[in-house]
Amino acid sequence: MRFRFLPLLIPFCALGVLAAAPPKAEPQKELPDGTAAATKQIAQFKLPAGMKAELWAAEPKLSSPVAISVDEKGRVYAAEEYRLGKGAAENRGNPAFNFTFFLEDDLQIRTLDDRLKAYRKWQDKVPGGYGYFTANSDQVRRLEDTTGSGRADKSTIFAGGFNSPLDGLMAGVLARDGDVYVTNIPSLYKLKDTKGTGIADVKEELLTGFGVNIAFYGHDLHGLIFGPDGKLYFSVGDRGFNVTSKEGKAFVGPRHGAVFRCNTDGTEFEVVHRGLRNPQELAFDEHGNLFADDNNCDKGDHARLVYIVDGGESGWNMAYQTIPEPYLTGPWHAERLWHLPHAGQAAYIVPPVGSIGTGPSGFLFTSGTSLPKRYENAFIMCNYTGIGGLEAFKVKEKGAGFEIVDYHDFLKPISATDFRGTEPPDDVGTGRFSKVWMSRRAFSESDTVIGTCRSDSENLALFCSMSPSVAIRIVWLNAAVVTPRSAARSNRGLMVISGCARLLPTRGARSPGTVAISLTSWLATLVN
Repeated sequence: MRFRFLPLLIPFCALGVLAAAPPKAEPQKELPDGTAAATKQIAQFKLPAGMKAELWAAEPKLSSPVAISVDEKGRVYAAEEYRLGKGAAENRGNPAFNFTFFLEDDLQIRTLDDRLKAYRKWQDKVPGGYGYFTANSDQVRRLEDTTGSGRADKSTIFAGGFNSPLDGLMAGVLARDGDVYVTNIPSLYKLKDTKGTGIADVKEELLTGFGVNIAFYGHDLHGLIFGPDGKLYFSVGDRGFNVTSKEGKAFVGPRHGAVFRCNTDGTEFEVVHRGLRNPQELAFDEHGNLFADDNNCDKGDHARLVYIVDGGESGWNMAYQTIPEPYLTGPWHAERLWHLPHAGQAAYIVPPVGSIGTGPSGFLFTSGTSLPKRYENAFIMCNYTGIGGLEAFKVKEKGAGFEIVDYHDFLKPISATDFRGTEPPDDVGTGRFSKVWMSRRAFSESDTVIGTCRSDSENLALFCSMSPSVAIRIVWLNAAVVTPRSAARSNRGLMVISGCARLLPTRGARSPGTVAISLTSWLATLVN
């Protein structure tokens, strides 16, 4: 009788399943065609001279992309998020749920088991009870232009089943050489389609133990990028980590954001830099210097460009977030840990390079070979707040570090979360991108709480706070910039954007003015 079970065990081993699978998640509703709405929004873009936006894909081909990647065949992989407010938790109150009962436990949590115990302890206060944590799954979607028309015509759910109580949000995806790497708290995965069906049949868990704390929505595992050393680099927000490497070494850092690296099979795992709050993405410059765009704590500090160095420390701890006046955020303000280099600064930290935006998310370095001269060896960043947009800048050496120069708007208005570049085979790691891609996730926010979400109707209507005095009701709008193959062949510059175009209040609207608009999820191309 034992041998009759063997065929059932083999697939589970191949998928890297180490525990009982969660219940099957609720299927996501297919959204109506968003082409017309997307086209209307693209027309509002303010672009650099000589560039234009073209629609590449619209709902229902994709929805809610948090991160995207492009493989060697020009296929787009999108990490789609459905668990924000519908499966994931945080330790603060938000317009949908009041999760503040988690806070005191969260300040003591050190392991994934501790977090799971907190979920069980407070399940009666969670809408839907313990089932809340497994009802919805994030997923990886694959989009393809199979006809060469310049628009996606095929959409496939590449991988799902990311709905265990400890899961998500899914916030990172990176495709390379037939492998698709995914960061989804609590684990780093490698997915693969070995049968050519367009659906991953291998789901290998390379490392686990990320996101031990509950913290805030969006402070997830993200930032996937290959370094010039061939290693995989990625980051986590201040949900912390407690990881045992494949070699048996423990790396413990609850309530600390950090940058990591490892080999593509998960071996030789290292913590590179810690003490970060929420470093959404990572980017290497032309010399191999590594930078992160780290978010502020919304209490008077600035979002920061951080120079990531081996053994570096930036000084943040999740516990500082809730320290009230008169000692607001504790050492973060008192010791000016977030300030630029100054006399008397703490000797143990690497000070920020400079201030960037107010909601940094996607982040990319480009050699600029397919863009105007101004963007030669430049960084482009998604700024996800205010009227949103893409912002560009360069860095130059200053002492042992750097400073920011030529900071300016690149594209507005769009609220974007991520964008990626694809490189010619001989230029891996150089930043010589033939394509640049970007994605965006819409949040539902109140005037005082940022980063929460709920679905309000079948077309995923959300409420977004555009500024302290203006609330705008929008529908999911996600754009991505994709380069047609013809543009890549002719070396025309092209940037693909996945994001949300934000509209300002109508003329004469008073605070708090409200504007109702209907937007949609879509992908577009920027052609130079």
